[in-house]
Amino acid sequence: MALCALVPRLLGAQSAEQTAAAQAKKPADAKVRLPLEWSLLWSGAWESEKNISNRGELGISLGQLGFRLQYLERRTAASREAFAASFDAAAEPPPVTDLAAGFYHKSSDTRLLYGKLQRFGLAARAANIWRRGAPYTEARTAPLADLRTTVSSSATPAWYAYLGAPFRLGDDKNLKLFTSLELGVETDDVAVNRVAIRRGGNEPVVSAGVEYSRGKSAVRAEGIYVSRTLPPRQASTWFSVSPSLPERDTRLAGGSLSYSAPRFAVAADAVRSETFAFGRDWYGSLALRLGNKPWRFQAAFDGAGSRYVDPDGSAPGAGFRSAFRLERSGKNASLFRLGALFRGSGPEDAPLNAAGVLQNWGAAAFTKIDRHTLDAYYRFPARKRQSGPRPIRFSLSWAQDRRDLDAVLDTWKASASVGLWAIQAESEGLLALTEGRPGEYRFSEELAYSRGIFKAAAKAGYAAALKKDAWAGAWNASASTSFRWQGNRVTLKAATTDFPREWTYTVSWTLQK
Repeated sequence: MALCALVPRLLGAQSAEQTAAAQAKKPADAKVRLPLEWSLLWSGAWESEKNISNRGELGISLGQLGFRLQYLERRTAASREAFAASFDAAAEPPPVTDLAAGFYHKSSDTRLLYGKLQRFGLAARAANIWRRGAPYTEARTAPLADLRTTVSSSATPAWYAYLGAPFRLGDDKNLKLFTSLELGVETDDVAVNRVAIRRGGNEPVVSAGVEYSRGKSAVRAEGIYVSRTLPPRQASTWFSVSPSLPERDTRLAGGSLSYSAPRFAVAADAVRSETFAFGRDWYGSLALRLGNKPWRFQAAFDGAGSRYVDPDGSAPGAGFRSAFRLERSGKNASLFRLGALFRGSGPEDAPLNAAGVLQNWGAAAFTKIDRHTLDAYYRFPARKRQSGPRPIRFSLSWAQDRRDLDAVLDTWKASASVGLWAIQAESEGLLALTEGRPGEYRFSEELAYSRGIFKAAAKAGYAAALKKDAWAGAWNASASTSFRWQGNRVTLKAATTDFPREWTYTVSWTLQK
């Protein structure tokens, strides 16, 4: 009997007397606390005689579940003349307001959103292609969407549902299936990149994919389908290059495949669009990364045909781009980087075929480079103590635009930053040459002092341009003060582009709980 009583104690079990004593020590009114957390955020900016913007956000989380309610507003600030003339509020332009909400599940990224959205993944990479940076592997984000944090007068609200299903296959093996659906809300015609788009509830954006990861390596495949209805377009003039077009439907479908590992990564996109009364075309991209630290090399290529229409309904135009980057990371966060970017504008009558090669161009298509940029950057090793003079970073770039052979434009940019105790000085300069003759130059000097939660900065510069064989220039200046603490920020700034006249005053803030 004694042995039978001893075995549960060896296994860590409690006796009946110990259990009763532990329960007696607990208070009678003890309650189970729910993992409920909440947050509030208010941010905005007031710019004299321009705009007033506000963003309010409420967040509530309960374990893995979260809720987010957001209100955005932007209105025109009254000018001095309007105040002096007893400004009539009824004559003020109506503010642009956005109301959005979302439900989230943290571990699976599952979400249900309503509002104006910011897309990521293939849907974002295939839109505004020439306004975005080169599609390197590091720029490829997960295929998601989230609520915008800034007011947009061109975007329209939409419903968005994303379902993620993660599965754990082993100690370091994971599989994730995901799909999403976006449905636009019926609105009036909205101008997006000078193309009017009417978005309705029957115009979906559907995506689906799978991701498999093992340790630090991952493979991801993604597909997308977009449907839009473009309203009629009238020619602006009698001899307009863009003809009048009727109401037409546009469809877009594409896929993406990527593999990433610590020392190697490769990714590719292929998207095909078809628009009634406009035609069909392709957009494609390829990215490669070799190495990680200390040496890393990256390359990216992409191109589009003249009849390609992106997910937002705009036609970015034919062209191709290639970019290269070589980096070396050193001790104490030092970094050396060399970069090169080459751009070419394709002929308007040359669509892309399925292989991504421009028809009618031949083998010399990709040699028609009319723009390029070469740049170098170095960040010096950080010091533990900010004492004495110390270099911080230096950069130099050269860009050339040869689209107009009669006026080849070369632009040189340089910047350098040094530190002296708690003061940081940064110098910037720009020189633009047209056919080897100076056409524009700018230089500026900025001093910044930071200590604790306080930061102050002052900047002065001069900009001049050659207009009608005569130089015209003006001094510019700015001064700012900011306070930062525990994620909060308040900034006061005064700036002018025509010193000492035409000052603009700005107050911005971010307060959160």
